[in-house]
Amino acid sequence: MSRPIETDSTDDDKAVFFDHRIQPQFFDIIENARESVIFVTPYVRLWDNLRRAMSKAILRGVEITFIIRKEQEHRNPEDTKRFDEDMRWFNDNKVKVLEISRLHVKIYLNEEKVLVSSMNVLRSS
Repeated sequence: MSRPIETDSTDDDKAVFFDHRIQPQFFDIIENARESVIFVTPYVRLWDNLRRAMSKAILRGVEITFIIRKEQEHRNPEDTKRFDEDMRWFNDNKVKVLEISRLHVKIYLNEEKVLVSSMNVLRSS
């Protein structure tokens, strides 16, 4: 089966992005937000560039909300520790966190742009 052609924005601002082109779109949502950013993702593990981008947005007055899966899967104590650190970072930076059971969808948006993806907010994604 052939893959659709990778595209950039079309006249109506709809596009399909693959692989390495998804993460820049994700950061574009954060960097260009004026009012709010909402992350809907089952799993979270923040990385430094993401924290920096969110910190800059928060300084601009952007409200950030994470909607995450209530049942986080932690394979080992290090995963639990990292998750707890991320939740502290959210709390310290006044990031709203809402938990939903059995969440699977991944949607990232600001007031002007929406990205629907299979990418979780994990560095490995």
